[in-house]
Amino acid sequence: MNNSLWKKHGIIFSPPNFFSSSSSNSFAIAPTPIVFKNKDCVRVFYTTLNSSNEGFVYWVEFDINNPGTVVNYATQPVLSPGLSGFFDNNGVMVTSVVETNLNQLYMYYVGFELLKNIPYRLLVGLAISSDGGDSFEKYSTQPILERTTAEPFFRGGPFVRYHNGNYQMWYVGGGSWLYESQFISPQYSLKYMESQNGISWPHESTLVLNPSKDGYAIGRPWIDFENQPPLLYFSERKLNIFKYRIQNQILEGNDKIGDQLMEYSLQAGPEKYDQNEICYAAVVDLPKYKVLYYNGNNKGEFGIAFATIKK
Repeated sequence: MNNSLWKKHGIIFSPPNFFSSSSSNSFAIAPTPIVFKNKDCVRVFYTTLNSSNEGFVYWVEFDINNPGTVVNYATQPVLSPGLSGFFDNNGVMVTSVVETNLNQLYMYYVGFELLKNIPYRLLVGLAISSDGGDSFEKYSTQPILERTTAEPFFRGGPFVRYHNGNYQMWYVGGGSWLYESQFISPQYSLKYMESQNGISWPHESTLVLNPSKDGYAIGRPWIDFENQPPLLYFSERKLNIFKYRIQNQILEGNDKIGDQLMEYSLQAGPEKYDQNEICYAAVVDLPKYKVLYYNGNNKGEFGIAFATIKK
C-alpha cells in the first residue's frame, strides 16, 4: 500500500513528441529545474541522447501555476560534448543549475569519457551562462572535479547550493565496479564538500551516505530545503534488480542524515513508464504545488515525469 503524499501525473515532456521526425533526440535524463519567477515559469534542463548515445543538454519550460503545461522549449542544445580526447567528449549530462551572486547561472554537469579497460569515467565540469540560461560557455576544457586516489573513476552527479556566500556540493564518488555475470556497473557513495567560489573545490570530501545492504550505488542527489527538516532525495541502484529506486532521508546536517520520511516516498509503477525503474528526483516549490520531476524506465527513455503535492 502506497501512502505517499505525492500524486503522479505521468510523462510531462518527451523530446520525440516535440522535435521533428528527422531529429534523433531521445530520452530526457536527470530533470534539473530552476524557477524563473520573473518569467512565471520553471525551466527544467535535461540531457537527451543522439543516435550515437552521446548526451546533449536542452531545456523545457513549464507554467509556474500549471506545472503540467509546456510553455517553451529549446530546439538547439545549450551544452554539447567536448572535443576528442577531453573528459566530456562522449557526452554531457546536466545535474545542477545554480544562480550565483554574479548574476550568472552555473551549470554543473557530468562529462562522459569512454575508456578501453573500464567502461567509462565520469567527472564534473562547469558551464556558465550570463544571459539567463539561454546559452552556456564551458568554464574549462578540464573538469572542476579531477580524479583522486580515492575516487579515480567517478566524481559526478553533483547537486550544488549557493548559501550564505558559500557553495555547497553533494556529489557521488567512487572507484570500483560491480561485476555480476555479464553485468558491469559502477559503485559510488554520496559525498559533501564546500567552495568559496563554486569553481575551485577540494580534493577531499566528507562521506554522507554509503549504499544500503541491498544497494550498490547512489545516483544524483537533490535536497528540498523548503521542507523542514530538509529532505534529501537520491536514487539507489538495487542489487536484486540492478535498477534505480528513489529514496529519501532527513538531512540533519550537511553531512549527517536521519530517518526516511515514508510519506514522501515515490514508488515504482504500476504505470508502464516507471514500473521497472524510478530515479533522478528533483523537487521545487511553486505557488500552488510542490513539484517533483523524475525519470522512469531506463533512466529517462520515456521523458520527464512529474508528481505534485497541492498546498
